[in-house]
Amino acid sequence: MDRYNERLIKGTAGMGPILLIVLGILLVCISIAVVIFYPNKPLMMVVVLIFGAGCVLIHFSREALNVEFEYILTNGDIEISKILSKSRRKLVTEIEAASVVKVDRADSDIAKNDISLGRMKIHKYTGKEQQGTMVAIYAGEGDKAAIYVLDMDEKCIDHLKTVFKSKCEIR
Repeated sequence: MDRYNERLIKGTAGMGPILLIVLGILLVCISIAVVIFYPNKPLMMVVVLIFGAGCVLIHFSREALNVEFEYILTNGDIEISKILSKSRRKLVTEIEAASVVKVDRADSDIAKNDISLGRMKIHKYTGKEQQGTMVAIYAGEGDKAAIYVLDMDEKCIDHLKTVFKSKCEIR
């Protein structure tokens, strides 16, 4: 019998979309200023293109402000997807159950220490506000070792405890 759990977390957009919106606003303002102060017919085609580029940049960057992360757990395999504006879904990463080394709370002393040392690559797929329990999943070995910090609810934690009995240090 397959074990299956799904979790949806409201994420943070980051600085990229905000900077692109500011750039789009600057392009629109520059094009309007050029039309007002330099009403040249040969220059108008370039100004229209700059105005259009600014509008397109604002539109698509605005969509990237609404971010959600979806975790799908299937028999220990974890699929993490990023959903933009509740319309576009992109698979971010997959963690295979065979590659999981350890599962622990992200606020435990050992996990905090490992995260702060920076010896492993840290992937954080959480939101601004903690909605559940922060879990640190250690996966891979050697150069491919990574820690994935996820915001899990009780059902997902029970799933991890069941699948990773000896590797799970969450009590």
